[in-house]
Amino acid sequence: MGVKTNTTMKKLTILITLLASLSLWSTEQLPTFKVGSGPVDLIIDGRRIEGGWRVSPHLKPDILETTASQIAFLSNCDTLLLDNLKEWSSHDFVMLTSTGDSAHVRITRNAANPFENPNPELLTIPRSGMLSKRQAEFDLDALIYGLNQVHPDIFSICKQADLMQSLNRAKATLPDSLTLLQLYQRAAPIVAMIGDGHTNLIYPYNSVFTADLKRFPVYVEILTDRTILCTKSPDSIIGAGDKILAINNISTDSIINTMLPFVSGEREHFKLSRLDHDFTALFEMLYRADSYEVTYQPRGTKKLMKYTFPAATWAEIKQRMPATRSEAKLPNYSFTADSLNNVAVMDFRQFYGYDQMEQFADSMFATLARKKITNLIIDLRNNPGGQSGVGDILLRYISPKPFVQMSKALIRITPLTAKLMGEAGVAPTLTFVEVDSTYNFHRKYVTF
Repeated sequence: MGVKTNTTMKKLTILITLLASLSLWSTEQLPTFKVGSGPVDLIIDGRRIEGGWRVSPHLKPDILETTASQIAFLSNCDTLLLDNLKEWSSHDFVMLTSTGDSAHVRITRNAANPFENPNPELLTIPRSGMLSKRQAEFDLDALIYGLNQVHPDIFSICKQADLMQSLNRAKATLPDSLTLLQLYQRAAPIVAMIGDGHTNLIYPYNSVFTADLKRFPVYVEILTDRTILCTKSPDSIIGAGDKILAINNISTDSIINTMLPFVSGEREHFKLSRLDHDFTALFEMLYRADSYEVTYQPRGTKKLMKYTFPAATWAEIKQRMPATRSEAKLPNYSFTADSLNNVAVMDFRQFYGYDQMEQFADSMFATLARKKITNLIIDLRNNPGGQSGVGDILLRYISPKPFVQMSKALIRITPLTAKLMGEAGVAPTLTFVEVDSTYNFHRKYVTF
């Protein structure tokens, strides 16, 4: 036993000596700075720092983090200047004291604005696809920063205190590592709080809906009255138009309530139309299971029925889905006239095509006048939006008085907005616009 212990001690001594030699070799390769007998002055971007620099040989290394591009150290016998430091770069050197001690010093320059020039380490996703807690915290902070830069006013509907409290709660629940979907699950409700239908966080489809993912195999449609209808199911077990009442004993109304905080919009009917598009994705995130018991009501009956579907891959679902009839693309707008009931119905599907709308509106209202139809229903239920000026063309035929869509507007361009648009030369501005009844724009610029 004694021989073995002695051998072990020799190996340990050799290892310690080797590590010490390697450490000495590494510091010997670095630039040196002689401390001398007096204090060490520290000058950052031309400004002398009160108290100077304290030499700390016990710190290995002693790190100075800064956003400055120039750092200088001065003693009574030496000068070291680090100039034109690049953001996210590090520079090491050794301070040699008059007593023979040495201190390893590292200067690290961080970005002046880490949200517009992030640390490259935070942008690298490991092969596992898992984000670190540090990366997720940065992403959440960068999200709020970016929104505040490109949006005219993210606090016009949601109070700043409420939004920031929601952000802090999300960060407090972050695990040590997480997937993109888990980050989306925390971030999307924050974005939705802004209450703007044009500001929406996109679901990470590509990282979730892989070829081998087993998912809910029924396709649905969500109506603006919160009804959920089946559009397709494997082998048409649940028919198109059948009303779905519950999935795995969770009512569809409860499912909708759980999903709504993840979608953006000013009004619930708009959120429901967006939810109609995102239902499959949000359902996978919130209610994933190995099988799904669907309670439904066949169309035209009061009878309730149940059927359990196993989760299935896209290939398995596609193989069992009924064929879809190819339908001609519907026009952006069309109408039907019912002279007997003195009513016409316009199906307004898209706000696109200024010239097309001019021709359509002129033709439609000429037809209504000729047939003496005085009632017009405009159906916007399946209209996702578009160019609002197209709607103005239609409204001019209806409104008894001249009107403008808006009387005032605020246009905000920040440096980040210009950068994202690829217009680096555009000056950051706030533009106040007043619009008169003839649609003349009177602009007032404020440059900042």
